[in-house]
Amino acid sequence: MLLARHGHDVVVVDRARFPSDTLSTHGILRPGVVQLSRWGLLADVLASGAPPVRQVSFRVGAAEDVRTVKDAASVDLLVAPRRYILDEILADAAVRAGADVRFGVTATGLRREPGGRAGGIHARDDSGEPVELSARFVVGADGMRSRLARAVAAWVVHEHPTDNSSFYAYFGSVEWSGFELHVGHPGLAGVFPTHGGEACVWLCSPADAVEKLRAGGRGRDAALVELIGRVSPSLFDADHPPVLVGGDNGPTPVEYVLHALAACLTAGLANIAAARGIQLTEVQSTVDGDIDLLGILGLDDTVRNGYQQIRVSFMVKGDAPAEKLRELVEQSRRRSAVFDVLTGSVPVSIDVTTA
Repeated sequence: MLLARHGHDVVVVDRARFPSDTLSTHGILRPGVVQLSRWGLLADVLASGAPPVRQVSFRVGAAEDVRTVKDAASVDLLVAPRRYILDEILADAAVRAGADVRFGVTATGLRREPGGRAGGIHARDDSGEPVELSARFVVGADGMRSRLARAVAAWVVHEHPTDNSSFYAYFGSVEWSGFELHVGHPGLAGVFPTHGGEACVWLCSPADAVEKLRAGGRGRDAALVELIGRVSPSLFDADHPPVLVGGDNGPTPVEYVLHALAACLTAGLANIAAARGIQLTEVQSTVDGDIDLLGILGLDDTVRNGYQQIRVSFMVKGDAPAEKLRELVEQSRRRSAVFDVLTGSVPVSIDVTTA
């Protein structure tokens, strides 16, 4: 985008087709937000629904330090946009600047000039057709396992081996006040409020501490929640609204039930798609339920305490026909442990020890 704005002839290739998502560069700190502002794109990011974040909290055990984002370089906020939204904003800006942006094109190698200098790329489009592009300069921004870096035998300047693993999930129905960082054992957890009233809740932990999570299969959602809860129990505090003598300081227990159902179905859908070789570009799940307080408050014995009805809706985009995408949801429903718990008669025993 910036090179095109300065009048250079620029071609950008990306093997993905929008919308496509990735976790990388999710929470954008001040230097990145300042650049968005200088490029004239911060207003577009905020207009897309990314919430402005003006508070960052650091929690270690019961101690919490809350900092307000101060105004510097004409920026007093942070953002954590979903990448499938941010990337479209950046790509559109590059096109407006005059760049030739081509999606569905994968670089497969370097073109070499007679003297050995890089002079463009060999590529293919998503139909398998070859694409040849000549260029005076080639910039390979294709990740830490860069094919182009290997092609030029680029040397490693700094290397930091790590045994950490990172996992994340999206949670809704919570009024997040800003970015949160929770230091605990066995790792670091965090919260990035993002689009759609959701937040990315993530965990970074030593690999040996998340073996249960790695091998969790369909129980991975519950294992992730358990591990994040161990790092910072306050992240999963539950509360009730004032009408139920609560302070409304967190999701209600029954709202966690809704999230568990949506998370189980969505994760199952993604796993099944991967097993069937279907590439998903976007999945959105929405769940809501009806509860009559007359039952919870014991004012009407004919009204049940829990949900009278739960509704789940999906929006699924991918490289398969609509019928195949619907089959993914149906198969996920059939194999969902949470759906089974909610719709089956599961015996529950309660043991009480008094002291």
